[in-house]
Amino acid sequence: MSNPVASYFSSAKRNIQIVGAPDVDEIDAAKINSTIESTYDKISTILSNELLFVVHFKQHSSDGLRRKHSIKLRASVPGLNFVASSWDWKLITALQKTINSLMREVKSEIK
Repeated sequence: MSNPVASYFSSAKRNIQIVGAPDVDEIDAAKINSTIESTYDKISTILSNELLFVVHFKQHSSDGLRRKHSIKLRASVPGLNFVASSWDWKLITALQKTINSLMREVKSEIK
């Protein structure tokens, strides 16, 4: 079975790399993809340079019913690197927390 999150990013206009894409259903994959793409577009307009965007997903194994999700985002342009990471028990919440942290870092650097 192919992974819908990893197979989605074959677009030539966006330089997005996904590492350790989680196995999720199509609805969550669409939400993750649209969130990542909109964040890429926002950061690329703020920085107005060639942007490399790396998303690293990690699931921590647990003995219970829930899994902890860690996400690390890296946005790189020539001369500047921005890194943010966060974790949560829900994948989409962890992604949103990490994106908010990255956006704060990018905006504070530009000021």
